[in-house]
Amino acid sequence: MGSECRLCGSGTRKVFTALMMGKYEVDYERCDNCGMLQTEPPYWLEEAFSQGAVASDTYVMERCMAQSRAVSAIILAFLDRRARFVDYGGGLGLLTRAMRDRGFDFYWMDPFAENLVARGFEHDGSGRVEAVTAMEIFEHFAEPREDIGKVLEIADSVIFSTELLPERVPRPEDWWYYGLEHGQHICFYSRRTMEYIARDRGLHYYGCRDLHLLVPRPLDRVKLEIIRALPSSLVDIWNRLVLPSRTGPDMREMVERARIEQTEK
Repeated sequence: MGSECRLCGSGTRKVFTALMMGKYEVDYERCDNCGMLQTEPPYWLEEAFSQGAVASDTYVMERCMAQSRAVSAIILAFLDRRARFVDYGGGLGLLTRAMRDRGFDFYWMDPFAENLVARGFEHDGSGRVEAVTAMEIFEHFAEPREDIGKVLEIADSVIFSTELLPERVPRPEDWWYYGLEHGQHICFYSRRTMEYIARDRGLHYYGCRDLHLLVPRPLDRVKLEIIRALPSSLVDIWNRLVLPSRTGPDMREMVERARIEQTEK
């Protein structure tokens, strides 16, 4: 037997041991109840995150642009496009800036990173918002039950990305998403896990492109299939037709803020 599942509290069983960061022998444990795969308690995280962003993540910009387009389509189809949104675990602020450029009222939130490209648009923590995005965040959760709860304190709807764990657990050498070289990925979710999270929280789960949705009300599956199949160029046209970009207005707002601060000194 392994340790207690950090998501559902059930027992786990050891599946394999892998070499983490080239020096730590780490056990990986599977929960038979919710299907999540987790590492043993992650004592190496401070070291793993000491370098910040993973150097091997060369797709960060390409992924951000693709995610901003997919998130835009989901919001336009199912949510209030003129409402407020928060990017949880927003890192450098790339997605927040990209979504504001697309016209959405997005704000950045990340206690562990510096907002470099969406400065001035940090979430102030007041009130709930229409939806939260959480891109490549769930696999970092040390305590997924508590951490998912924190996300849902901000909004009932969550749009997030993470690679789904195959039901047949891959060997360490057969799945890049374990991230053994950097040690930052510590829990992995199968479709069964996603469905457990939805049931546990009274939500509905949907997979859309490379994203996952947790929402309080059922979605129109026909519309969802259309969104999945919609070419990127049509998403961009749709977006431009219904929402003006915030790029220029944001610049003018930041210039005005700076002017006011300077006159008050």
